[in-house]
Amino acid sequence: MIIPLVLDPDALEASRVDGDAGNVQSHALQLLKHLRAAGVLLVDDRGLLVSRMRQRCDSVRDLAIQKLLEQLLVQYRCGSRRAIMVPCSASLAADSEQAYPLAVVKELAQAYGPEAAVVASSEDWDSPGHVPAVALRAYVGSDLASSLETALSQRPSLDKIGLSQAEKLIRPALQFSKVLRIYDYVISAHKTANLKSYLRGISWIVDFWTRHISSSIATNARLEIYSRYTSMSNCEQVESELLIPLSRMFRHLNISFISKQDTNRVIHRRWLESDCAIICFDSGFDIYKLDSDILKRNILSLDNDSYIYTRENRQLHTRWEWTF
Repeated sequence: MIIPLVLDPDALEASRVDGDAGNVQSHALQLLKHLRAAGVLLVDDRGLLVSRMRQRCDSVRDLAIQKLLEQLLVQYRCGSRRAIMVPCSASLAADSEQAYPLAVVKELAQAYGPEAAVVASSEDWDSPGHVPAVALRAYVGSDLASSLETALSQRPSLDKIGLSQAEKLIRPALQFSKVLRIYDYVISAHKTANLKSYLRGISWIVDFWTRHISSSIATNARLEIYSRYTSMSNCEQVESELLIPLSRMFRHLNISFISKQDTNRVIHRRWLESDCAIICFDSGFDIYKLDSDILKRNILSLDNDSYIYTRENRQLHTRWEWTF
């Protein structure tokens, strides 16, 4: 549902992107559109790749490409999930102008195993971590382009694909995330909430996440659950039937449950939000039918543009909070 990749900013160099040779502009434009819709760009925590991207943004003369690059950089600064910073331990000299962009890209590929690397020329790529390279001028029609198009259109249902296949789909959205947020207004809104099913559904997601999170970002990982406040008795029930059992299952994890005052019914859709993606669970996180091992019809869809709404949810007044 989300495709992680690495990009050598020098592939966007003006001398390579401008001009008619190989029609590189159309490839760059399509790559950036796909990245904006269904990809996540891995960048180093030293800022080398982002810095070089800013330089390339200034040098690209194609206005459409420049606009998409600027959007990507702005969204990166705002934390809206188009790019995610991951640790990079390479002892690379910042003044090594010819070597460092591609060297950083290779290290990230080796350490994090993205779907592919987009580079200026695949001839310079020695497949670190068995990650394939796609030359920018060959992007349109590539396997990477096809994967991004497929990721955007996927709308599977849990009851049709099962949990094992669902894990394969959501793993890239979770493995680079230090914080996981769940939004489901029903959890503390109704006395009749199926809390046993919520426990099973949320623990499935959290167990999968904690088993696959990259070890370099796992320290102080945090789970936040947001719901709608209706009464203290409902919250007490959530504490005893959901939160205490969760805290016993995942003692190493920081867990918070925040029940929001939501008189205008802002909290509605059910989202799983990681540091690099937002996935809508249309039927919520009580994924099983009542008192059953049968999965409910629950359609999953990528919903990255809803970060403005998840942020709005978090900004609502907190009526009750539980922290472990």
